[in-house]
Amino acid sequence: MKHFLLAALLGSSAALAQIQTLTTTMVGGLTLTGYTGANTLYFDVNVTAPNGILLSQFDLRTQTGTGTTGPITVYRTALGGTQTGNRANASVWTAIGTATVNGVGTSVATLTTPAFLAAGQYGIAIHMVNVQAVYTNPATPVPPLPTLFSNADLAINCADARIQNSTPTAPISGGVSAVRTPNLVLHYSTDKVCNFTASTTSGNAPLTVQFQNACATTDPGGILTYAWDFDGDTVT
Repeated sequence: MKHFLLAALLGSSAALAQIQTLTTTMVGGLTLTGYTGANTLYFDVNVTAPNGILLSQFDLRTQTGTGTTGPITVYRTALGGTQTGNRANASVWTAIGTATVNGVGTSVATLTTPAFLAAGQYGIAIHMVNVQAVYTNPATPVPPLPTLFSNADLAINCADARIQNSTPTAPISGGVSAVRTPNLVLHYSTDKVCNFTASTTSGNAPLTVQFQNACATTDPGGILTYAWDFDGDTVT
């Protein structure tokens, strides 16, 4: 039974997810000084995909702070907003996802539920607790490193990106650094993302299983049906 349930879950995800990535500069290795337990990364995103995108995961370079793992929360401004001028203005930010990261190296932060961004510009803030963000001073190398990273679907604008020494309970607060480029990989889809988790994946028949749905789509019509393959024969 365990084999069949896992096959069904993996099959659902693989059939629907078309994940793409966009990466910022990954050189350097600066971390926030004066660290007190939480920090917040700020940058802007401009979505050019006509139907918008679904954010599903961030890969973040981190190091251990006060713990070996820590929660993160991703925030955005309203459509057309920017993080510039709003790094002390908590009222303009809306939480759009949560995840957990590890303390050292490249931390994979998969959002509990994919977050939809319609076409247009947003300020993005990533608040980390117990771990420290690793970032880059783009002005150090000669010539300076780029601060704009883009593809056909979106752009990550780090021309005024910052790192802030915030607190666990006040993510939009604290002293702000000079311009710094966050070291991250943004994972997204322009179509749909689907992931189901199961309350149990093995046991004697008859086995009662509860599935938790974490699926989303950029299609205005939404997801209308799901196809399941419980015996692993690729026939739904």
